[in-house]
Amino acid sequence: MSFHPSFAQSWHLLNQLHLECFSNCLEGVPTYAEHLFAAFPSLCGPTHPKPSQTSPKNLNEQGEAVFFIVTNFIETPNQKLGNCAESPNVPDGHCKGDEDCAEGELVVAGHGVRTGRCLRDNGKSNGTCEIYSWCPIERRCQPQDRHKHKNMLREAENFTIYIKNVIRFPKFSFSKANVQDTADKFHLKKCRYDEALEPYCPIFRLGDIVNQTGHSFQDMALKGGIIGILIGWECDLDRDPSECQPRYDFTHIDVNVSRESSGFNFRHARYFKTGSGESYRTHFKVFGIRINIMVHGKAGKFCIIPTIIHIGSGLACIGGGAWFCDWILLYLMKNREFYKDWKFENVKNSTTEDVKQTPEEQQLTDPSPEV
Repeated sequence: MSFHPSFAQSWHLLNQLHLECFSNCLEGVPTYAEHLFAAFPSLCGPTHPKPSQTSPKNLNEQGEAVFFIVTNFIETPNQKLGNCAESPNVPDGHCKGDEDCAEGELVVAGHGVRTGRCLRDNGKSNGTCEIYSWCPIERRCQPQDRHKHKNMLREAENFTIYIKNVIRFPKFSFSKANVQDTADKFHLKKCRYDEALEPYCPIFRLGDIVNQTGHSFQDMALKGGIIGILIGWECDLDRDPSECQPRYDFTHIDVNVSRESSGFNFRHARYFKTGSGESYRTHFKVFGIRINIMVHGKAGKFCIIPTIIHIGSGLACIGGGAWFCDWILLYLMKNREFYKDWKFENVKNSTTEDVKQTPEEQQLTDPSPEV
């Protein structure tokens, strides 16, 4: 038995009917970082207990639904405006004589303005230009005791982050939060997020977040990195609201970038004045983990209008539309008799009396036997 292609197409359309209305979500993501008082490791100099840079003010500076957790920094204290040698790590600051250091010109990718002098140590033929800048210039160093440094970084793995996400589907007047309603007022103090055991716990351990991306926390904490947290809501509102649960996906955004631009850091300074009015500052190059939170949500619910439209479209595709219209006109309309007269043609049966036959026709149709 052959199967006509039009029937196959019609069955596919009927099978793919969408009988629901859909709505995208409106969301808000207030974020709080907790337990962030620790001994942050400095790459240069002694380490002192310092509070985390993740305060509400810094959260806003990083952007909406974005926050930054400091895991490492280079500190250059007591900088003052004055003259000092440019860093030897800056190619444009190299010189052999004063003629290579034109006064008033900026050092490309350097720290200040040339003063016109070339500074050489111990009679060396090459040196660096003297600049006017905040001196001494920024330190560039690596941790001397790597074992001690890693132990300090390990403390940051236990930082906890509270991500409170509330979504709303305005079309259905439905709201949901990623925090479970419970009578236990200490629930948030005890729980930690687990996809299987605690899907409604909004408290995330920083080390677990990094591990979910498939990368090492120790490596990322040393040079910094960018992590994206995608909160997805796919809700069928015809079911119980408890089945509308968030799903979390974690990804390392800056992976596979060039070695020179890997990691994440920024610089900032704290300015002070002495009693005599002299200005100085402490400069920081800060490394850490920048976390971007992205929310996507979609909800569906049964609606009668799209159901009727799709069923009608499906019937029309298989020829059922014409049959359905005929059925209404022939049996439900007041003028159905008038439509029947136009729809059908009556044919009367002819009798032998009404038909005249020739003798030859009568002889052919005569059933009497021959003698």
